[in-house]
Amino acid sequence: MKNLIAILVLLFSFQLSAQITGIVTNKNNEPLPYVNIYTADEKYGTTTTDEGYFNLNIPENRDYTLVFQFIGFKKQEIKISKNELPIKLKVKMEEQNVSLKEVVINSKENPAIRIIKNAIKNRKKNSKKIKKYTLEYYSKSVFRLNSLPLSFLEKPEDSTRFHKTMDSIGLGLGIIYLSETVSDVSYQAPGKIKEVMKATKVSGDNKGISFNRASVKQFNFYKNSVEIMKPIISPIASNAFANYKYKLAGTFYDKDGFLVNKIEVIPRRKNDPVFFGYIYILEDSWSIYGVDLNVTGKSIQMEFADLVNIKQNFSFNEKENHWIRKSSFINFDFSYIGIKFDAKISEAFKNYDFNPNFDKKTFTNEVFRVEETALDKDSTYWKNNRQIALEQEQIEDYRKKDSIQKLKSSKKYIDSLDRENNKLTMMKAYMGYTYQNTPKNWKLQVDGLLVGSSFNTVQGFNLTTGLTYKKLNPEEDTYYKIGGKVMQDFSGGRTRFRGNFTKKFKSLANSKLTLEGGNTVTQFNQEQPILPGLNSIYSVYFKRNYLKIYDNTFAKIKYSGELFNGLNIKSSLLYTRRKQLFNTSSLNWSKSDRKYTSNNPWAPGDFTSTLFDTNSIFKFNTEFTINFGQKYMMYPNKKVNLPTKFPVLKVGYEKGFGASKKEYEYDKIFTSLNQTILLGNKGKFKYEARAGKFFNAENISVLDYQYFNGNETIFSQKTRLFNSFNLLPYYDFISNSEYASIHVRHDFKSYILGKIPLINKLNFNLVVGGDVLFTKENKPYAEYSIGLSNVGIGIFRVFTVDYSRSFFNGQTRDKFLVGLSIDLNSYLTKE
Repeated sequence: MKNLIAILVLLFSFQLSAQITGIVTNKNNEPLPYVNIYTADEKYGTTTTDEGYFNLNIPENRDYTLVFQFIGFKKQEIKISKNELPIKLKVKMEEQNVSLKEVVINSKENPAIRIIKNAIKNRKKNSKKIKKYTLEYYSKSVFRLNSLPLSFLEKPEDSTRFHKTMDSIGLGLGIIYLSETVSDVSYQAPGKIKEVMKATKVSGDNKGISFNRASVKQFNFYKNSVEIMKPIISPIASNAFANYKYKLAGTFYDKDGFLVNKIEVIPRRKNDPVFFGYIYILEDSWSIYGVDLNVTGKSIQMEFADLVNIKQNFSFNEKENHWIRKSSFINFDFSYIGIKFDAKISEAFKNYDFNPNFDKKTFTNEVFRVEETALDKDSTYWKNNRQIALEQEQIEDYRKKDSIQKLKSSKKYIDSLDRENNKLTMMKAYMGYTYQNTPKNWKLQVDGLLVGSSFNTVQGFNLTTGLTYKKLNPEEDTYYKIGGKVMQDFSGGRTRFRGNFTKKFKSLANSKLTLEGGNTVTQFNQEQPILPGLNSIYSVYFKRNYLKIYDNTFAKIKYSGELFNGLNIKSSLLYTRRKQLFNTSSLNWSKSDRKYTSNNPWAPGDFTSTLFDTNSIFKFNTEFTINFGQKYMMYPNKKVNLPTKFPVLKVGYEKGFGASKKEYEYDKIFTSLNQTILLGNKGKFKYEARAGKFFNAENISVLDYQYFNGNETIFSQKTRLFNSFNLLPYYDFISNSEYASIHVRHDFKSYILGKIPLINKLNFNLVVGGDVLFTKENKPYAEYSIGLSNVGIGIFRVFTVDYSRSFFNGQTRDKFLVGLSIDLNSYLTKE
């Protein structure tokens, strides 16, 4: 009886899910991709695949009128009776008769100019027509590897074997990533948005959550710029005529009688952040009917990208008297040293409701959420909710990778993979070795010998290595780790040990507790303005030993976490015993007559006198970070905060107590304010202001003064330490009273240099900045810089070049500096 009921339920579900399938072609029987297909009431819809196929699942058994719409082709309607369902259609669409006869051409003026001027004039009005809405969003992302040269393999059979191995784990030629999502999206002008992902799947990963988000890929051409890695100027931006030329490619009448202007968009300068292609503008309303626009990799300063293409299709909504987006397609083509791959992100929008009832709980700081059941949707759900049909290759990818996933999930496979990865090689011994047990979620990490090696004049060559055991709980996104490090001073003959324990709690507040202690060496400025590796080079080759350190025996407990959304805390209690160190090595490979300086920053020629007595002190430090208007995303087991567009305020307090000498005790308050402001195609502006004040600190140890991040090398530290100075000597400015500093930097991207003939071919960006330091002990120190970013060759554009000039006490200094445009902090502080 139970089986009979199940069969009846299954049959009834098929009855309710009336299918309309088919293929759409042009008059030459060539398949048409990206065709919008929807019911006349716009309740249900889909889009054709690259092969022209479509599959429309409709749960209501009634008569329908299907609308077929595609830019450049005549809109077509087909009536379907409920008695015909299910039905398979073969639809042939006719191209629009594009003509220039519909517009009176004035020989004195380009007719496209009039159209674009009106589009710009009505841009804001058209963008504000829709005040609020809800919709259902579907997205599919496909990344394909098209070419993988293996010139390093000498024999053809080795290449074949390699491809087979890659293919067996789902990384061969063809699809390397496939994912789909279904979300409910709510919007209210001017910029409130909330997205709830109710279904997601990633091919070959039953726990994978797709990166697709409706709120990320807005690509609103009514705005002045469209964000694709960097802001790209819209063809109807307020300053569009300074960046584009236009040509009227033709006009045609939409089936509903709307006159559509097809405008060719032509960049004035090749490497500017601009589009080329076509934008379709409606006569009279001057709304966007559709876009088919491209941007080059050079324009977005992503050198390995050949081309990015964006297609958007709109349909007319009579109720709102406005054109709304029905589908969007973003295609990327990439190539690098013979490796070629492409990416395609397809989006479809349906079930628009332009009169939703929002309450106060609809729009909060939570802008995105993944439902707990998002990963539980079965094939029936996807069959009924997939707005863009799967192509045969994608069907095969799901089938194949589901099988591979079962293999990957087996203990036998995981153990074999661990055995392979756990093999010790000479390279791993130098760079770092990890032994892992994947089934039990633990790993053992050994620090590489080469990574931990450096030279300074106090320790001579020193070698640091360490061992860390880490136990993870992926389901709860928690872990604990325990480890230790050993440092050997070859010149000083000292062996130092320190250990640590960290626990990350099961908490959406990302709470962590760390215990650490032992013996190490510490820079006078604990923000490490000069890295040990860089100091090694300058010392050995140029006899410039900038690094100044002391012996530090310590014990520390620290906690960090989010108290509530937008308010974070970092707090620590430290016991430290500090002892002076002296130079023990004069080793160098320099031919210069220059002599090494002592380990006393303020007496470089004194190698014997004591700068400070051995002393100890307790320090309590707490710091609050306030992220105003903090937006965030919620996943089933974690919270992810998004960068805020508002200033970030930090306030803190530090107390030194229990010192070996009473006069070493002190109190300090400090604060900072920083913000990154995106200015569209005009670039990015960033600033940071810091200030602090000591109390009862007249006789504190020199080690507890406030230091400032100077630089005496030719390498800028701005990426790693934005609050650094390019030309400030490391130890000339310290304070135990009041201090303040201001740092500003503006990267114009291609806004200025992109407009200068010949120079724009280099694709460099103009960068300007300034830094000012105020202390009670000294007159103000100031410096400014002007330089270039995106410097390099080919795809390797990761450098900056700056010219800096400083002003202090009536004297000036200047220097050229080289830096990196990537943030090293994320690597240097990586877990």
